[in-house]
Amino acid sequence: MHAPADRALRTPKAVQTRVLAACFAGKSNRQISRELGVDRHTVGRILSQQEVRSLLEEYRQQARELVPGALAVLENKLLTKRGRPRARGVDWKMCVEILKGTQVFVGRTDQDVNHKIDEIESLKDGQLIDFINEKLAGLGLARPGKA
Repeated sequence: MHAPADRALRTPKAVQTRVLAACFAGKSNRQISRELGVDRHTVGRILSQQEVRSLLEEYRQQARELVPGALAVLENKLLTKRGRPRARGVDWKMCVEILKGTQVFVGRTDQDVNHKIDEIESLKDGQLIDFINEKLAGLGLARPGKA
């Protein structure tokens, strides 16, 4: 039998904090449970507390508000004023990490994504540019600078 959600948790604050941090990092309840050695239902109870839900929503809203500015900075770093990809000074691995973080290429299993990530990490800058252009073309998006 589980404690009602409105009853105070007996889980130490340090554990609750680690659960919350793992949630902020985008981990599922099962992942958090395995990694921290905390029962999955306890993880759920910690994350279902009203104050935690409110805090999570507040942080998510703050992150959403940062997106337009972050995309503008990224676009400035990636493209010339003519809209063409910059040839120098671009950290393509960072770009791929950003794309992964925004989940642009969703719809795959975790195993497929992790396997693809391992492949991406071994690519050189030129290969990363080709990879990104292939993905853009596959999504029906024009490559920057090409009409």
